Amino acid sequence: MTITTVHPSDAELEAELRDMLQRRAADLQPSRTPASRVIPVDGARRGDERRHDRLVRVAAALLLVAGAAGLAALAADRRTGGSHSRTAIAQPPVVIWPLGDGVPEGQLATPEAASRAYLADVAGLDADVRFGRTDIQATEATVHYAFGDVEARVTLTRRAGHWYVTGASNELVVIDRVSPLEDSEIHVDVTPGGGTIPVERLRARLVDSTGEVYDTADVEFEDDERVETRDPPMADGRWQTYLHVGPTTEPVAVRVDVVDPGTGDRVLAHASVAVPAARGSSTRTATTAASPRISVDPAPEPLPTGPDRLPALVTEGESAGGLSGWEDSATNLITTVVDDTSPSGPLEFSDVSEDAKDLTVRGRYSMPDGDQGTFELIRLEDGRWGMTSLRSDAFNVVEVGRTGHRIQVTLVSAKDADLGVGGFRVGLEPGEPYVSAGRPAVFSVPCRDAVATLHLFLDARDGTNLRIDEAWPC
Repeated sequence: MTITTVHPSDAELEAELRDMLQRRAADLQPSRTPASRVIPVDGARRGDERRHDRLVRVAAALLLVAGAAGLAALAADRRTGGSHSRTAIAQPPVVIWPLGDGVPEGQLATPEAASRAYLADVAGLDADVRFGRTDIQATEATVHYAFGDVEARVTLTRRAGHWYVTGASNELVVIDRVSPLEDSEIHVDVTPGGGTIPVERLRARLVDSTGEVYDTADVEFEDDERVETRDPPMADGRWQTYLHVGPTTEPVAVRVDVVDPGTGDRVLAHASVAVPAARGSSTRTATTAASPRISVDPAPEPLPTGPDRLPALVTEGESAGGLSGWEDSATNLITTVVDDTSPSGPLEFSDVSEDAKDLTVRGRYSMPDGDQGTFELIRLEDGRWGMTSLRSDAFNVVEVGRTGHRIQVTLVSAKDADLGVGGFRVGLEPGEPYVSAGRPAVFSVPCRDAVATLHLFLDARDGTNLRIDEAWPC
């Protein structure tokens, strides 16, 4: 082990250690492990005697302060009748906002300023928020606020002189459980809080390491089956759903909002927690050195024109040769994501052209919910089918260009629509639809394995679903 001296004097080091441990004294639980013996470290007297003496004094400071903390905790434990069998080890909190440098430093200067900026950014809560007291303990803070008649809180941690959000809660709902990532899914359980305001609609969202919303769910599932009921959420004491995680997505946080069903997506109460580390992976620690917030590049490098034949979606397993079976494969790929609340029925194809030489099928599709668009399907060398282009008629891609290690895609939608599945949106203002009719919507798609893939499934506000699946070479 290498010990690096970062304090100019022993007194300063000891003072800092004492201060740190005293701040943490209230967090320690008493250890029941008997201190029956001291195990000497071999070779303790080798090397610099002055360094050894310094370490002894520091160790003494640790024992003195930790001992006092342990006694204080033990006394409190006995007063409350609690029983603890192990020593608690505090883990650093995970920063869930901001996940980059796109927020001005002035908005992170105080816990209150950071909370206000956070609520405006992720939940559209701004002018009507009434802030109450702020509890600060060392490098952690809890900001209390009210929105309407709902009492709520934001928790924060201080890093390098700035305040960062680690969680949010409210009195209406409690995020009772967020599972680690497993089989491309994260399961979310929500239970009622102590508030008396009726909860008529819940919405869960998954936030990735870039700070973007990757997936959204507002329907309940139990044992992987959709719960068909007209009862309000949590009528049975619990609301369960799951969020999809892409193969290259790093999930960071889950947000759960109480949404007013009569006014679209207006948030009535907001909660958020960090996603636990995935099974088998190391625990993620708090950091502010996350990926910088991606912004719109006003002049991306144009991509060469022409077909790229890169599949954005691929079928599983091999199928028969030639062009046979393309209808089933196209149906499976177009319906990779479906909205269970949309009208059901068979998917229809029209204006189909088959190219037996290039093993390509092009045509139009029509969904029962009214969405129509174009598709292009190719037979891959391994026998599978790949969807090289899938695009709703409501989408018009107006620009595609390279910017660093990402592909920037600008599209214009004919309809207002909210995010269902997908991500990589940049330049989105708080409170506006994910895409607004007639206005450019910019997506900054990361390059992975030399390919950038844009996969979007949006909920148009006229009741239809909009789709686009495209891939570009990086």
